[in-house]
Amino acid sequence: MGNVIPVKPIYVGDTVVKLGEFQSGDTISKVYCPQEVQRSIILLGSTAEVPLSSGGAVDTVTMATNGHIITGIKFAAGDSDLYAQWRTRLPYNVKISSGFKYKVGFLLKTASAASTNVIFGLQALIVGSGGAIDTALGTAVEVTTDVSLIGGNIMLISAESGVLTPALAPSNLTVAGGEEIIFRIYRKGTDTSAADVLLTDVYLTYTTDNYEDA
Repeated sequence: MGNVIPVKPIYVGDTVVKLGEFQSGDTISKVYCPQEVQRSIILLGSTAEVPLSSGGAVDTVTMATNGHIITGIKFAAGDSDLYAQWRTRLPYNVKISSGFKYKVGFLLKTASAASTNVIFGLQALIVGSGGAIDTALGTAVEVTTDVSLIGGNIMLISAESGVLTPALAPSNLTVAGGEEIIFRIYRKGTDTSAADVLLTDVYLTYTTDNYEDA
């Protein structure tokens, strides 16, 4: 059996295979990035699941002049947190120790008053083979957006969150990629905007040093 050779960083213009670098039977390992980079996951509001109680509601807005159609999850203003969630598979190239960061895209359904804000929070749970689905999600990370005097149907994008660390099921799970991951988002009932909002998407980033998704 040949040697296992870690691949050197590959740049535009390089001659990838040079005489003497590889021998018959050598095995190329993964193609690694020269340094850690960010990759993204986009969760569309139109694909979210909503709980029967304390949930948002699927809603569609059609722009009056140009007819653009925006579908997402409506979170009504009120005193209670309202939720929605997504279930997907974890990428194989995620560096889970670095967690996730996120931004929220949303519209105000109506104009917002002065000195008001909208607060979203996100939690996550990774479930491996043999893990219990009915396990508590990880600690929520919240983002606050100032919506003072913003009109209706104006696209807003929150600031980037702090690091979101998912809970694990089972708790001793070694994350290898391909596991089920649940992201649960909520609009905080104690935010100060009296406007309903339409959540259009959540833009997640994670760290990897591996070009491959396998």
